[in-house]
Amino acid sequence: MKYAIKIRSIIWRKISIYSVQGLPVGSNNVGFDVIGASPEECYGYAGPVGKSGSETTNDGESWWEKRHERMEELMKEQEEEAVKRAQARRKAVQNEYLNSQLAAAAYEKSSIILPDNPVIQ
Repeated sequence: MKYAIKIRSIIWRKISIYSVQGLPVGSNNVGFDVIGASPEECYGYAGPVGKSGSETTNDGESWWEKRHERMEELMKEQEEEAVKRAQARRKAVQNEYLNSQLAAAAYEKSSIILPDNPVIQ
C-alpha cells in the first residue's frame, strides 16, 4: 500500500510539474526525483538550466539578431550578383550591336558598284 502511494505521488508530481511549467521547445531542461521512505520525503525538480537556446547564444547575441545580420549579408550578396549579371548582359548586348553594325557595313561595302568593278547585266 505504501509503495502504491509513493508511485502515485511521484506520478502526480511529474504530471503537475509538466502541466504547470510546460515543456519549452529548444531549451535546456533538467529534472530529477528523489524517492524517500515516505511521501513527505519524496521530492523532485524540473526546470531550465541557464538561459534557453532561443534567448541567447554563447556570444550573447539573440538568434533574431543573428538572423537579421545573415539576411542583410544575403541581400548584399544577391544585390552584387544582380549588378554583375546586369553588367554582363549589357556588355553582351553592346557586343551584339557592334557585330551587327560591322556586318551591315561589310554587306554595304560589298554591294557598292565601283567603276573598276562593273556589274554585268
